[in-house]
Amino acid sequence: MQAGQTGHYVLSTIHTIDSIEVITRLRKIGVSDYDIASTLATSLSQRLVRKVCPKCAVKREYTEEEKNIINGIAKNTESNMISQENTHMILLGVN
Repeated sequence: MQAGQTGHYVLSTIHTIDSIEVITRLRKIGVSDYDIASTLATSLSQRLVRKVCPKCAVKREYTEEEKNIINGIAKNTESNMISQENTHMILLGVN
């Protein structure tokens, strides 16, 4: 926090559920609201996406809800998608 207050750019990681939780975590370790407000420029969050095992994958049609969500994000979507039907192999890590 001191380096940030002196104008230096500091990149760090805090493992939380989401980016808003960073503020709560900083408060819990004793950082004042003033210090958080004066030094925190950005808070990012990321999620990992599971990869479907090609041996477990089954093609199926999109539901209408899925089509609406995907069309809102991407263009030129296909009419089918890969569905994860057998979670047993994925949990065991079988190839």
